[in-house]
Amino acid sequence: MTYETADPLRTPGRLSPPSPSELVRARLAILGELENSLEASQKALLARDLEGIEQGTREQLGFERAFAGLGAHDAALRGDLAGGSARTQAGADLVSALRSAEMRVLHLARVQAALLARAQRSARIMANLLAGPQAAYGPDKESAASGLAAGR
Repeated sequence: MTYETADPLRTPGRLSPPSPSELVRARLAILGELENSLEASQKALLARDLEGIEQGTREQLGFERAFAGLGAHDAALRGDLAGGSARTQAGADLVSALRSAEMRVLHLARVQAALLARAQRSARIMANLLAGPQAAYGPDKESAASGLAAGR
C-alpha cells in the first residue's frame, strides 16, 4: 500500500477526456485504498502505535490529493450520470458500488474521529496526572496580572 497514489486517469499521450465509467472506477480504486488505510489506522490507534498512526495519516493525505486530482472531472461526471450513463445496467452497478464504497469510508472516518477524540482525552488525562497536584488548572499568575484572564 502506498500513500502516493498515481492519477489513474493520466496516461502519456491521452487527448480525450476520461469517460464517466473511467472516473467512477478511478474513484472506486482510491476509495478502496482509503478504506484499507482507515482500517489500518484504527488498528494503530487502538494499539497506540504512533508510527502506524503517522503512516496512516500520510497515506490519507495522499488519497486526498488523488481525489483533488479527480475533482476537475466532477462536473462532467455528475452531468453524464444524470444525463443517462447510469441508465445502463453496468453504469447503475458502478454507481451503486461507488455509493457503497463512499458510505463505508464515511463510516470508517466517523469511527476514526471518535478514536482520535478518545486518544486525545486519554493523553490529556495522563498529562494532568503526570503534572501532579501542584499543577495550576486556572489562569497563570502572569496572564492574570496583565489582565488577559479577565478578558480585558
